Amino acid sequence: MAVKSADSHGAASLANEKWVLDILGNDCDGLVRCLGEGRTVENGEEMHNLFLEYASRGSLASHLKKLNGEGLPESTVRRHTGSVLRGLRHIHAKGFAHCDLKLGNILLFGDGAVKIADFGLAKRAGK
Repeated sequence: MAVKSADSHGAASLANEKWVLDILGNDCDGLVRCLGEGRTVENGEEMHNLFLEYASRGSLASHLKKLNGEGLPESTVRRHTGSVLRGLRHIHAKGFAHCDLKLGNILLFGDGAVKIADFGLAKRAGK
């Protein structure tokens, strides 16, 4: 499990992410799953925590940096692209726009899955 934390200054973004993920649900394999939320106190400051699936292989951005410009095999690119497009289709079908889709927000999992993450800036389409 991964824990995404924010102090009071970042709490609104984290609350938005939780709200969006709740509406999107856990039925799309192309989106990171939210496992819950909680609050803690660290150094006297309240922290808001979001519990998410753990992406053991990190982001696509960090993975590509490790390849030193070699790139990925075409078959891998096709598989990753398909997963991202399925995730986007689900997001859009539920009436949302991600608003921050980038390689750093596409996560790689140990089983080879690729999922869209970081919904802190997501918005209802048309708003």
